[in-house]
Amino acid sequence: MWRSTPRLPLTDADIQVHSTVFAYAHTLDIAGLSGKFDIVLPYVWLSGSALYQGVPGEREVAGLGDPRLRLSVNLYGAPALSVQEFASYRQDLIVGASLQVTAPAGQYDPDKLVNIGTNRWSFKPELGISKAIGALTLELAAAAYYYTDNDDFFGGSTLAQDPIYSAQVHLTYNLGSGNWLAVDAVYYNRWAQQH
Repeated sequence: MWRSTPRLPLTDADIQVHSTVFAYAHTLDIAGLSGKFDIVLPYVWLSGSALYQGVPGEREVAGLGDPRLRLSVNLYGAPALSVQEFASYRQDLIVGASLQVTAPAGQYDPDKLVNIGTNRWSFKPELGISKAIGALTLELAAAAYYYTDNDDFFGGSTLAQDPIYSAQVHLTYNLGSGNWLAVDAVYYNRWAQQH
């Protein structure tokens, strides 16, 4: 079994990826809590060349990527509101959570090392907190990315990946008239072993 990060064992890679996305989002009232459902479907054009274990290879492909579905709900501080109620809403403390699922429905060829789809499921639970203090808003978010195995990876092998954990901090200052300044920091970590 090959256990790896999302990187591929390629050298001298010159790969270009262009994509467009089709997306749909819908707000929800979940037992009085505000929420959202969204789906993103990418279409990708990929072309390029690289060396794999010293052997040159080229790939040119276009097709659908793996679709992503997400359900988000604000658990505290942001109830579902009518348009009239929303006009007078002022944020204080908000706590929310989401679950994103990526399905293995994108274009995939097990005989090729570089693909558009991943041929595996992934799940991303996330928890976020947002606190407004006057014109300043502080946001914190923690997430984990979990992956199922790709049992039909290049060369008949299995690709397994350990979870990736992330933390984000966003500080935003509202200047008024639709203008704002922001400072952001993102941290990723993974605890993995090579097998």
